[in-house]
Amino acid sequence: AFAQLNRAAERSTQRSSYQTASSAAQFLGTNLSAKLAIQQADLDRYGIDGTTRANVRDIGRAFIVAIKAFKMGLTNAIALPAMRDDPHGAFADGSAMSVPPMLKKVFDGFMNDLKATVDDNTGQNLADDTVITICGDTTKQPTQRGGWPDGTPNNSNVIWVYGAGHLKTGWFRGTTRNN
Repeated sequence: AFAQLNRAAERSTQRSSYQTASSAAQFLGTNLSAKLAIQQADLDRYGIDGTTRANVRDIGRAFIVAIKAFKMGLTNAIALPAMRDDPHGAFADGSAMSVPPMLKKVFDGFMNDLKATVDDNTGQNLADDTVITICGDTTKQPTQRGGWPDGTPNNSNVIWVYGAGHLKTGWFRGTTRNN
């Protein structure tokens, strides 16, 4: 109200400052929790239900909020811890067969949302302007038989990149037979 009543607000030297302040006040008055809230339809698109493992569900929920934040221009990046579990027992407890399909549903939901969402600020499709990198812990020692000990040669790591045309996409690095 003060800006609207101030005669200086119409001067060219003051107009942009008042517009910036007005936009900032509007943004601060926006209830972002409502705009970023996860709805049941979101969970359904990502295949998240009562049977989804907690760490996979957490990744999916982070992706859902990220899409909404990307759309509104609130952020241009997310960083999240992924599985946070020890996969040593995955074959013994059967999770090596159940968790990958859950992750596929979550990542498919994320990619489909990226394709279906246009950035409010740039007007660009989010899928065309998104880079995803996945970096994991060191893998097993691939050149030693028996026991398959932890630790790769030189503690090397692996990174997978989805570049959307901005970076070369694929799996990077590897271990040779001579370490």
